[in-house]
Amino acid sequence: MRTRLIFTGLAMAALLVATGGSPVAASTAVDTTGPTIGMQPYGHILVGAPVTCSPGYCLFNVGIPQVFETTAQVKWTVSDLSGVCDNQVWNDYRGGPPYLLADVGKATSYNLPVGDIVGTDGADYNYSSIEIRSMDCAGNWTISGYNCTDPTYCAYPSQWPFPPTDRAMDLPENFNGIQSYDDNGATYSLNAWTHSTGAVFMGGSDIHAVKAGASMAYLYQAGVFAWVGEKGPTRGSAKIYQDGILKATVSEYAAVNTGPVIIWSNYFPAQGLHTIKVVVVGTAGHPRVDVDGFFTGPY
Repeated sequence: MRTRLIFTGLAMAALLVATGGSPVAASTAVDTTGPTIGMQPYGHILVGAPVTCSPGYCLFNVGIPQVFETTAQVKWTVSDLSGVCDNQVWNDYRGGPPYLLADVGKATSYNLPVGDIVGTDGADYNYSSIEIRSMDCAGNWTISGYNCTDPTYCAYPSQWPFPPTDRAMDLPENFNGIQSYDDNGATYSLNAWTHSTGAVFMGGSDIHAVKAGASMAYLYQAGVFAWVGEKGPTRGSAKIYQDGILKATVSEYAAVNTGPVIIWSNYFPAQGLHTIKVVVVGTAGHPRVDVDGFFTGPY
């Protein structure tokens, strides 16, 4: 084995002398391109998130200033040949320079704090446009969102608090306004549902049923949908159908009564006309199912 190695080395040296060549080191390509960011089109309303209404209402009626706040989550994907070393979540609210919400490291989701989904009336409910800024492990940055390339909206790059060398991606912004509706916007099976009033409910009222098979149908045109209800020891389960397809069986049962929470939510990658149907299961001993309202969006 040793002889073979020596011979190979001598032969290589002779070849280099004969050809006038010299050893050449392998070259390594330099990464100058920022990460590729794949934004999910809309924010996700978090299931189980509390719904806060102020002052006592969650409805949007044009000309009547009312506020709703709930909790949502923004998600994205990011990839790069050099690896991804950092992600930042920015709020580009179009009223001035964007500001940093959080540096989340290598995480690819972020729970938006209450207050970042806020509206004042039916004509103006979109305050937040969330952008993601990602850095690969070679030090290149990329920004999501088409607003970053349009000076009309965010004066990119002069108003952005980071260098214009960051490469913007031509992607749609991933989060828009979400609007709430009262339960009266739905269609209910006759003689099966009862209205209740109280300060704990969105808008001061809700509707509930205890009979197995009682149904609620809601037609909406939006990308995001969430059903809001109350949980408690008397509440039971319901089946959820989306465009005629059974999507889930969920329970409103809890050891103690709660205020309004998101019972179930879903989103579509594009806006469209959809039907949600809730059917009461009739859980033995605690059959009640509450429908307090809905969140839909964006528009």
